[in-house]
Amino acid sequence: TRPYGPVADSATFIGPNGFQANWGPVDPVDHYIFQLATDAVFNNPHPYYDNIMVGDTLRNIHSLNSNTTYYYRVKAKIGSQISDYSNTITVKTQ
Repeated sequence: TRPYGPVADSATFIGPNGFQANWGPVDPVDHYIFQLATDAVFNNPHPYYDNIMVGDTLRNIHSLNSNTTYYYRVKAKIGSQISDYSNTITVKTQ
């Protein structure tokens, strides 16, 4: 069965070079697939955070540029089934 997509929440602990990305849980789930980009349609994904696997409902993001707008979204994976992407969150580093 295809999993429900997670709901992305606002970023926390926003600093000049990173932040904590957050999203709500999906149950059951094997892991989440996280994507970060510098554009809202994800044509320019960040090379370190492009569809990475995450085992929790948060991811600490580092090594970003200051005073830059980023976008993140997440999907859930159970076995070979993958959900749709979550809503997109916009966050600007300090």
